[in-house]
Amino acid sequence: MVKFKKSLEKSKQNPFSALYIDEPENSGYTINEGTKMPETNIQETPIPDYPRGITFEQVWAALMEDRKRQEEDRKRQEEDRKRQEEDRKRQEEDRKRQEEDRKRQEEEDRKRQEEDKERQKTSKEEFDQWMKQSREEFDQRIRETEKLVKETSRQIGGLNNSFGELAQHLVAPNIIEKFNELDFNFTKCSLNVKIIEPDKKNTLAEVDIMLENGDIVVVVEVKARAKREDVEDHVIRMEKLRRYADRRGDKRWYQGAVAAAILDDSLRQFILGQGFYLIEQTGDTVRINIPEGFNPKNW
Repeated sequence: MVKFKKSLEKSKQNPFSALYIDEPENSGYTINEGTKMPETNIQETPIPDYPRGITFEQVWAALMEDRKRQEEDRKRQEEDRKRQEEDRKRQEEDRKRQEEDRKRQEEEDRKRQEEDKERQKTSKEEFDQWMKQSREEFDQRIRETEKLVKETSRQIGGLNNSFGELAQHLVAPNIIEKFNELDFNFTKCSLNVKIIEPDKKNTLAEVDIMLENGDIVVVVEVKARAKREDVEDHVIRMEKLRRYADRRGDKRWYQGAVAAAILDDSLRQFILGQGFYLIEQTGDTVRINIPEGFNPKNW
């Protein structure tokens, strides 16, 4: 009993120690003062020897460091909050500005539409007046154009007569003589010849001058100012005459010639290149231009 009390007192002095009693929990013993207790084996557990390398100053410094870090985190969070608040205010200002721009644009569009309506309303009478005046001016131009067309047609008719007179009075009187000097021996010269299809009764071709003998027919196209298109048309005319002659059984060779008062060198070469005789005016007569090496084309 004395030994057990000493163990209890010792355990009170050292709270980190523990008492171990070897007797079972229900051993039947009751501890009463004056009762003799059986001998027990009580063992004291020693306190572990924990390391004691951390000082109070180090712990305090660690606490201060942690407090400083918390303060910095708080300031950073506060700055983020302020920045977010500024962003929110800026977005709100942008929204207000966009709303103002939208309203201003709507107002401008509305005013412009009203001005357009007013302008259309006020200009309708002016437009009607302008249309009336334009119709009158248009009718006047039509009348003037019709008059000009009639006058032009009359002049063109006279010009065609002039071309006919050119073929008759300038080229025709000397044409047989000039070709016969080249041993053609033409016996017939016809002016303003129309070739008409007997069955179809339409004009197949018109010829200014046609020279004929028993072997050759020369078809002459007369132009005051010849153009390339005139030469190309004469090629087509020669092809038509060849087909017409074949249908009639005419075996003679057909050759072409172009008589012109005015033409340039390029057109001159083009005429000769097509195999046509070139007849040019020289003073009050004409000459047949046959360069060396020229070969007329036979259709």
